Amino acid sequence: MLLKFFTKKKIIIELPISIYQSFGFSKIKTNSYSLKNERCGIVVGTRIDYEKINITHLIEDKTPLLQNPFQVLRVTSHIYPELIRLIENNGNIDYLGEWHTHPNGPICASWIDHSTMKEMVNNLEFGDLKWVILMIFLPDQKIVSYYYENNNYSKIECNLI
Repeated sequence: MLLKFFTKKKIIIELPISIYQSFGFSKIKTNSYSLKNERCGIVVGTRIDYEKINITHLIEDKTPLLQNPFQVLRVTSHIYPELIRLIENNGNIDYLGEWHTHPNGPICASWIDHSTMKEMVNNLEFGDLKWVILMIFLPDQKIVSYYYENNNYSKIECNLI
């Protein structure tokens, strides 16, 4: 089945600026002379209602399986224990999706990004997720976000609060 772009109600992600700054995302600059490795991890928080998702934590995989300026491959076992600890200590939060950087481009999700996220939805191996989000942190303080549900996806807004 093909992955289709769809438009539903407007969904907004709210990301505290303190989290954004603590990961150094605001310092990613366009610079053709210095290729930076991509970074990756998971998004944790809560869905307030259909239209609003609040991010409470980003967890980074500090030792990904593969990492270079144009790709990164995360290993779940590296950060799963931290996710469980956060959920146990903070109550009403849960896994919401994935994040990674594109310090050298492109300015959107790749077909690999889309197919990976699609695979996670409604797949019992990933915990029977009904939806997930993908956040891509780009140079010059830009964030591109997507919402995946069933075999559909939509680009969504991310606000720093």
